[in-house]
Amino acid sequence: MSGTVTETTSTTRGLLWLAWRRHRAALTAGGALLLALAGYVLYQRAGMVALLHDRNIAGCRIWQNPCNGMRFAPHDAPSPLRDAYERLDAHRPPLLVTGWLLLAVPVLIGTFVGAPLLARELESGTYKMVWSQSASRTRWLAALLGVPLTAAVAGTTALSALFTWWWWPARDQFAHLDRYATVPFDAVGPAAVALTVLSFFLGAALGLLIARTLPAMAATLAVTAGLLTALGALRPHPRDGGFWWVQWTQAGLCLALAAALAAFCVRRIRRRPV
Repeated sequence: MSGTVTETTSTTRGLLWLAWRRHRAALTAGGALLLALAGYVLYQRAGMVALLHDRNIAGCRIWQNPCNGMRFAPHDAPSPLRDAYERLDAHRPPLLVTGWLLLAVPVLIGTFVGAPLLARELESGTYKMVWSQSASRTRWLAALLGVPLTAAVAGTTALSALFTWWWWPARDQFAHLDRYATVPFDAVGPAAVALTVLSFFLGAALGLLIARTLPAMAATLAVTAGLLTALGALRPHPRDGGFWWVQWTQAGLCLALAAALAAFCVRRIRRRPV
């Protein structure tokens, strides 16, 4: 019995090591990009928060008049309050651009990580060698998906936390930036992380179904883009509060769909003939 347990543990470690070796270059590059983005967000946020406090507009809503005892001058004449809001609005473009770049991360993870994982194995036939050895199909699948999924979730969590930290102090002060719009909503909080998990398993499931790498990647890209559009169209927009309730609701829905896709992958692999 102890020999069987030892063999199983050794096999699992071997599968995990192979998965790590396959993805270590991408993981290293991703870590370096995360550090670079963290430095950029720190720089941008420091300037924005300093402006909010130095110009005494922290806590005021979009172009609120009066704001902390200050008022706009009549007839659109220059005033300290107007100047403060205009200077703050200069921080909106870099925030939006960064948000759209972060929104692309789940799409890219599903397309370039999730979809090729199983499609490449099935297309090349390399899975047969592993299945003919001591590793069970379930352990092989868990190791194959587990390492990149863990890295994707960790990276997306860090990116989402950084972007939320940057945007939150001025969440009510940027003109033409609805908090329930695709950006920032899908780039912050648990919704961003859950979207990554769903996109990953969507890619894996399509790769398993199509069993050809490039068609699976194209299908994942199209379906994920459609999913983002649907989420934005169906998302409720409560006026007073409710932001984090909507965040967790969408995250729960995405995670439930991801769990269903993961179960499909396990069932499909177990029933697939060698």
